[in-house]
Amino acid sequence: MKRVVFVMLFVMVLAPAAWAQVPFVPSFEIGVGGGLNMPMGDIGDGMNNGYNFNASVGYSFVPMFVIGAEFGIFGNGGTDEVIAALGPNGDFNMTAQQFTAMVKYVLPVAVHNFYGKGLAGAYRMSSDVESSLGNFEVSDTKFGFGLGGGFQFKGMSSAAVYAEGIYHRISGETSDGEFATFNLGVLFSFN
Repeated sequence: MKRVVFVMLFVMVLAPAAWAQVPFVPSFEIGVGGGLNMPMGDIGDGMNNGYNFNASVGYSFVPMFVIGAEFGIFGNGGTDEVIAALGPNGDFNMTAQQFTAMVKYVLPVAVHNFYGKGLAGAYRMSSDVESSLGNFEVSDTKFGFGLGGGFQFKGMSSAAVYAEGIYHRISGETSDGEFATFNLGVLFSFN
């Protein structure tokens, strides 16, 4: 484990040297993606895997760093056990909207780059329950954060394809919501 940490620190320290060889031009980036949303922790016991879509906008004002914003939509349904407990014609759905600030640290390597990503902001959670006792909807906005990373491959144009994994944690009164998202997407850069 010590060797892994040492190698990671070594790469992060030497990464600026790679940027020194290339003239830096500030740029904007716009990304869209989507993929798998996996609920975790207490909330994961009653929900199935779902979907997520996201859009981001960022500005690279110094080499290796991008700041910006990310918007995301998550959706999950209840497990068979939860739906059975709601009675005949029962249903349970949860959606969340993510409105977060984004910071991305990019390790430069030729046409492909690994990156780390941090998110912090508001997550609006909504639950829709249909049961034999009646229907109701609950929604609330909470603070949350996300941490993760990914890999992007840039071709000859201004477009790049990326794959990333992000862990999201949303603060709650009785328990925290935890999700892991795995996304594929396209990122466009403009100077």
